[in-house]
Amino acid sequence: MSLSLLLFMDTTAIHGSPGLAAFGVLFLAICTMMSFHLLTTRSEQAGIRRKIDTLGPVVLFSFGVLGGYTTTFLALPTALEPGFHPLILSLGLVIGVLAAYAGMSLIDTTEANLPRSALAGGTVALGLWATFYCILESMLIIPDLEYDPVLSVSALCITALICSAAFVTFPRTHGPEKTVLIAGLLMIGGIVTLYAMALPSVTVLPRSRSLVYIHKLDRETMGILIAITASVIGIALYSICVLLRWLTHSSAPHSSPEQSGQKTEEEQQPTSLGGRASFESRLERAITRAHRSGRQTAVLLLRIDGPALPESGKNQTLRPCLPDILAANLTLCLRTRDSLSDFGNNRFGILAEDLVDAAEAGALAGRVLDCLNDAATANSNDCGMTGAIGIAVCPDDGSTAQELLSRAETAMLSITEAGSQSYAFFTPEMNAGNPDMLSLPHLLRLAVRHRQFRLLLQPKYRSEDNSIAGAEALLRWNHPSRGMLAPVHFIGLAEHLGIMPEIDSWVAREACRILKRWQSMGAPFDTLDLSINARPHLFSEETYAAMLEKTLKETDINPARLLIEVAAMHREDTTQSPEETAAALRSLGVGVALEHFGTGWSSLAYLCTVAAREVKVDRALLQNLSPGSNAEKVMQSILSLIHTLNMKAVVEGVETLGMAEHLRSLGVNALQGYAFGQPCPPNVFETTVFETARRLKQGKPSEDNTSSTGPR
Repeated sequence: MSLSLLLFMDTTAIHGSPGLAAFGVLFLAICTMMSFHLLTTRSEQAGIRRKIDTLGPVVLFSFGVLGGYTTTFLALPTALEPGFHPLILSLGLVIGVLAAYAGMSLIDTTEANLPRSALAGGTVALGLWATFYCILESMLIIPDLEYDPVLSVSALCITALICSAAFVTFPRTHGPEKTVLIAGLLMIGGIVTLYAMALPSVTVLPRSRSLVYIHKLDRETMGILIAITASVIGIALYSICVLLRWLTHSSAPHSSPEQSGQKTEEEQQPTSLGGRASFESRLERAITRAHRSGRQTAVLLLRIDGPALPESGKNQTLRPCLPDILAANLTLCLRTRDSLSDFGNNRFGILAEDLVDAAEAGALAGRVLDCLNDAATANSNDCGMTGAIGIAVCPDDGSTAQELLSRAETAMLSITEAGSQSYAFFTPEMNAGNPDMLSLPHLLRLAVRHRQFRLLLQPKYRSEDNSIAGAEALLRWNHPSRGMLAPVHFIGLAEHLGIMPEIDSWVAREACRILKRWQSMGAPFDTLDLSINARPHLFSEETYAAMLEKTLKETDINPARLLIEVAAMHREDTTQSPEETAAALRSLGVGVALEHFGTGWSSLAYLCTVAAREVKVDRALLQNLSPGSNAEKVMQSILSLIHTLNMKAVVEGVETLGMAEHLRSLGVNALQGYAFGQPCPPNVFETTVFETARRLKQGKPSEDNTSSTGPR
């Protein structure tokens, strides 16, 4: 008769163990989820690292299946007193490990591959099926068990489908931890399905008994012993997996170039920084983490040039300056999770992880160039250095280390060939040998001529009542084939082409046109501020104030509602100082806002000389901001300084409502960031202003104020 029917035959005095059964299922589930978690961080490079990274999760998974199945068998309410033959049980474990290793080696954790996923699912299901029947045979039940082939094969096929679905769902590019959880739950469902469907396929004759029954141990005691043993071994296996992974990964970047018979040029560099090989190794792991988290990773390739700098790493002019440049300057520009490497030939690689968008990479490149300028002139030790940075972003520009490095170099060369000091993002038009590369300047000139730019507005909320105080106008280029492009993709080229003044003029006129419409709409729009950004060196040109004066006269708006945001800058050879430009703007009634405060080299000097209406504290100061932290003390000091100077403090880059509440408690005047809404077209912003004013008037919760501008 069926083993499942045996449960109800002559067993009225026999009770199962629900607790033991629950432990079996829980242990199986935990081992499966831990193995899938380990598999997500597996190296995608062929070699011993990948094999070790696969073997660890496989052993943990197979042991979880074996422990879960044996424990649940012992928990069944049957009159049969089972035991397990260790050799046959071990055979089941070996078969399960081999099948799981073969299956999990097939799956690609970076992209979905249906045929490979189906084959992997079938292989793993076959291993589960074999493990199940090996456990039954290890009981040595006499008379021999009989099996229903139809039910058995059906169980195998259905389990194979579920396992295949798990592996199709598994790839990291489908999303972060959520899809791994779904894949793990599907696999657990497949394991349980096989057990539930295969159990009725087994027929046990009446008065059957197990030849390996241990008379001194009842089933519950044996189950408890197996449960304890399984837990200890499971923890040990997981610890071993993590240790092996740490050992192999930490030793990989230090592989000696002598193993290949020659010493690479980068390893000859007299710096303490890693070379290109270690950078590529870190980049591969960063790409893996980026796929899991859904955030972006960027490669910044920096080339340093100067008077008579040779193409050799043995340059005597630049190299004496390197310790100061790298240790005291460039590394200060990086976030704690960024890294810098020396590629040789006056080139350096920067790895920037965990980026919300490409604009963060552009901001980092700008800081690096500023630091390079400062280092070149520090202590009268002018090395005569200039820099060009090419940027490639994962996954937009590539999904492998070689692709990203190649495209970052292409972008860097586009800057060095133009002879300018700036940074550039890789674009498809930059591909070497592609004649379309020459069309990008032409398209940008056409964009200026045909007004292909747009302004998106990001709201700024008052802390006191969560009403909208105004907005920041963000420039976008409506590219004919690539859609909306952020300034980081074209501002550098626009400056090189000399068309930036025309773009600034368009931005000013468009902002004034919006303000003019708001004035005609009355409350609550007639009290809103609108700020536009000015490039620091253009801000210090006499023509900038003259352009604004002309625009204000043409549009006839209230100049007090217009704010010009400018970052602190290195003093260059400009026609007038930033202080003089700010004074000229104040004479027109236009306000000045100092942005990115807390990260610029001369922010405090600007506070003393530029009478700004607002000071926008940079998002970098929000890192590690928590009650009682040093970051909070720094923030409190900055806010106190700003308020002492009778300026308004605005914090930008606020991404969570919890952070917003914390900043309100510190006395910030206004808040801006994705916690309140993404940049949106003017008509959407105006709708948000109406809705916010209406909700505040009705006394509704302030959290509702941000719903229409975009995701929080």
